[in-house]
Amino acid sequence: MTEDVQEESIDEENSSEDKLGGLDNSLFLDKAFTDLKQKLGSGPKQLMDLWNREEKVVNVRDYLVPQSLAPILESLLEKYGDVGAETNLSSRVKMYLIVISCGTIDSVCCTRILDITEDKLLNWRQYLRALEYAGFKIQFVHDRWRGVTKAYFGLRLRKLEDYTLQELETDITKYDAEVKEMTSKLERIKDKHKRIASEKSGKRSSLIKDCLRMAAKLKWKKAGAGLIKLG
Repeated sequence: MTEDVQEESIDEENSSEDKLGGLDNSLFLDKAFTDLKQKLGSGPKQLMDLWNREEKVVNVRDYLVPQSLAPILESLLEKYGDVGAETNLSSRVKMYLIVISCGTIDSVCCTRILDITEDKLLNWRQYLRALEYAGFKIQFVHDRWRGVTKAYFGLRLRKLEDYTLQELETDITKYDAEVKEMTSKLERIKDKHKRIASEKSGKRSSLIKDCLRMAAKLKWKKAGAGLIKLG
């Protein structure tokens, strides 16, 4: 690794109290952050291969590693020393875990932040936890994992924020048009109501007056009342 990144822990090893910059957890991005963080609570769907098993093996000091990982191990030993020196594991197991550590570091170094996936983050963490459990001194790699995980979260949150805003703007345009249409319809209905109410209290033609008078007079009578004499 070219530099150490000291970051606060992001995964579930943190204390239960989240410190999100003192912001209210009800804020949109805070909730989205929590949702993303919870997804990292599980392991990867499948562990990825860190090197080609058919690859030629070369000797780097006391270790045998795949040829493609030799530069990683040389750089690791030069900057941090033997990260597995304090383990009590057999030389064979230690050799295998050194290859795991080099493969993990190589994968991290070769992956752009933009290309990081949730599954890659989970794979890296799974390998790092196994190495730490075995006694390997790789805190500097875990620190970098936390840093790139924050960057991954940032990209995902920004994308989610932009997408959500775009969706809301589309809805605003849609419902604004519907509101305008309903407002126009409401105004037409109000005008019609006002006109009819005005006519009801105003002057009427003689024909309309006669119709209304007959309705009031005959509405409770039978239609044929007085037409013929019954019994």
